[in-house]
Amino acid sequence: MQEGSVPLWPRLLQPQAKSRYLLRFVGYIPDLLARASSVLAGTWGFWCHSSRLSCREVLMLLWSMVRTWACLALLACSCLVTVSGQDRDLRLSSARRKALVIGNAAYTDVPPLRNPVNDATDLAAALREVGFLVTMALDADAETMERVIQSFVGSIGPGDVALFHFSGHGFQSANSNYLAPVDLSRMDEIGARHGSYLVAEVHERLVLAGAAWIILTLDACRNNRFGTARSGVGGLAPMAVGAEGSYVAFATSPGGIADENPSGRHGRFSEALIRTLEVPGLELDQFFKSVRNDVFRSTDGRQTPWSSSSVRGDFYFNLDGTIPQSGSSLTVESGAHVAIGDRLSASLVTDYVGGVRFDFVEIPAGQFEMGGSPGDSDCDLGEHPHHVRISKGFQIQATELTQGQWEAVFGPGSDPSYFDGIDLPVESVSWDDIQRYLRRINRIAADHYNYRLPTESEWEYAARAGTGGRRYGDIDDVAWYAANSGTSKIEAAETLYQRDRAAYRRQLRHNGNQPHAVRSKRPNPWGLYGMLGGVWEWCHDIYEQTYYRTSPESDPQGPVVGHDRVLRGGSWLTVASSVRVSNRLRSDPARRENSFGFRIVRQRE
Repeated sequence: MQEGSVPLWPRLLQPQAKSRYLLRFVGYIPDLLARASSVLAGTWGFWCHSSRLSCREVLMLLWSMVRTWACLALLACSCLVTVSGQDRDLRLSSARRKALVIGNAAYTDVPPLRNPVNDATDLAAALREVGFLVTMALDADAETMERVIQSFVGSIGPGDVALFHFSGHGFQSANSNYLAPVDLSRMDEIGARHGSYLVAEVHERLVLAGAAWIILTLDACRNNRFGTARSGVGGLAPMAVGAEGSYVAFATSPGGIADENPSGRHGRFSEALIRTLEVPGLELDQFFKSVRNDVFRSTDGRQTPWSSSSVRGDFYFNLDGTIPQSGSSLTVESGAHVAIGDRLSASLVTDYVGGVRFDFVEIPAGQFEMGGSPGDSDCDLGEHPHHVRISKGFQIQATELTQGQWEAVFGPGSDPSYFDGIDLPVESVSWDDIQRYLRRINRIAADHYNYRLPTESEWEYAARAGTGGRRYGDIDDVAWYAANSGTSKIEAAETLYQRDRAAYRRQLRHNGNQPHAVRSKRPNPWGLYGMLGGVWEWCHDIYEQTYYRTSPESDPQGPVVGHDRVLRGGSWLTVASSVRVSNRLRSDPARRENSFGFRIVRQRE
């Protein structure tokens, strides 16, 4: 078997792959039936004329029979698993619960809204409390809405529970409902439609993804029609849900206007959703009936939420405090926005493997000045300043890889670290060790992502996060390094290091210096923790001191020939002058040190 390939049977058991292989097997049905007919005819011939068949031909015939009926049995089992989702009771189901929550308030060309960001933030927290894996986007423009919806739909597998919530401006046109991004301009009806997101498209995408339960909650019935005077109707239009297992809940009745509640923290509908999620034991219809009554009371009868349903089974958001457990396969989960300037450009995406959480920050494509920062006197020849363009976005781990995350892939007892702690960065790993880890996680993920180490340019682009200095913050706020990683602060660490390296190491040992939990310092502006200090982080590139004097401007990958590999960021035993975003370290790829670790990058294949 080739490195990185996955046997067929384990892949078929993964929820994300099941529908893909089911469709492939369905396409084989005619061939399977023909083969079955041939086998039956051959069997008859065998019994009637066995004396004419050689021993080899008899064995081949029997093997063909076994293979054919095994394929048919597998196809039947796959069909049963896929189509039976709505007949089960989801009180204690192990189906994965996933939600995408969008809150748009800071509209630029139409009236801004007060509460959607609060609605989304607090609803996301409430959903997490009842076991949902939540992706959140705040003040999303059209490009961001498309990206997060596409990513969310791509994370949904057969049998999953998919919840989509939108708070913000919405409107109806030609009997269809549209959700407005924050950059939607005031325009005619056709233009407004093309600049917004069609609710029916969200629903259709989730249906095609194979979700067993689709729940849409739309707090988007504000009194703003973006110039769509032709429709002449406010609010949102009724929405039929033909696909089984779908539930659509609107903030108010068709054509009605929702109460923005300008004096409160939330819109009335979102407020009721958040409050009702705390109530255990409510089946889906009971849940939304309670929400409806809550909103009716709080608005003195002016607003009545409305819903449409094709659900047959029972679903419970909160059953007596029991939270369904997430599956152990690697699955896209949740996020929080990271602001770049004053627009949403990066998001936190959380995955689970072996029951252990992995956080990634989605980094947008862009350009930056790589290498020595202006005025940085500690730079050497290898930090030659140069302009770099990152042409494709990527996701980089929000923290250094932890010991718990290492064991989630290689199993208990596999952690090679010198210092012990499930939330400490894994260390004492070589570049070669990491390649084994990446091959393993790529096998078990099977999620259309390629997991790898960052290139040097990707690492520095992510570490700088739009900043231009030698560090992205005060060193003691953002990094664990030699002066602060022990039991007491070492004020003269730099001087001691320059004067006597052996005495310097003894001092660190006696002071109890070591790595610390990966989220125990302030992150950079893009939400990345420990890009400086902690442990040196291996990069993909081969090291060459003068490479960046002649490297390509777009997506430099490092030299093609060479031996040593690059590490970045400094560590718990590094002095302050080396804890800089442009500093480069070289090492043999087989070398292990208790200050060497890594974080991973993933990108769509």
